[in-house]
Amino acid sequence: MPKTSDRLLTAWVYLSGGGVLTAVALLVGFLMVRGLPGVGPTLFFGDTPWLAAVLGQQPVFDGIWPALVGTTALVILASAISIPVGLAGGVYLAEYASRGVKTFLGFMVDLLS
Repeated sequence: MPKTSDRLLTAWVYLSGGGVLTAVALLVGFLMVRGLPGVGPTLFFGDTPWLAAVLGQQPVFDGIWPALVGTTALVILASAISIPVGLAGGVYLAEYASRGVKTFLGFMVDLLS
């Protein structure tokens, strides 16, 4: 049978977690109610027609479309560079590296993390 202090602490933890979840739900709800009317094609493309912007026929000077496209291109380029290098490094370490190289690189990875 649990002690009374354990029960009180457990109840306090559940109440605290519920309070945090309630606060987050209220904040997200408030932001959705106030912000959803502003979300639309104008937010993304500005005054440019969306089809012309997506097809690249007209430049977009206002809106967040250029930032979305730039971020996506940057993520794809970084992945295209880093994934093959990481796989090749893993294969080298698993199959060909000597014990000293594995120890040194393991230390370097630990140091970075």
